[in-house]
Amino acid sequence: MVKKCCFCIKLRRACIIIAIVDFIINLVVLNLAGQEFIAHIEQAVAICHCIGCTFLLGGALIPDQLYDPVCVLHLHAD
Repeated sequence: MVKKCCFCIKLRRACIIIAIVDFIINLVVLNLAGQEFIAHIEQAVAICHCIGCTFLLGGALIPDQLYDPVCVLHLHAD
């Protein structure tokens, strides 16, 4: 079903795009937030989003290691 909805872009490329765009938006939120208490909560959320975007980008850039499922399955055959 996902292939029908997202036929024009691959998942890895979409993760990279989302991570970069969300990271930039959250940097803007961090810079534009005021000094009120609610703004501090907003800044904390933006920092968490930036950290999450970094992990998403890192995970999307790591090459796929599961080329041969049989090779992976024998590791868990205990």
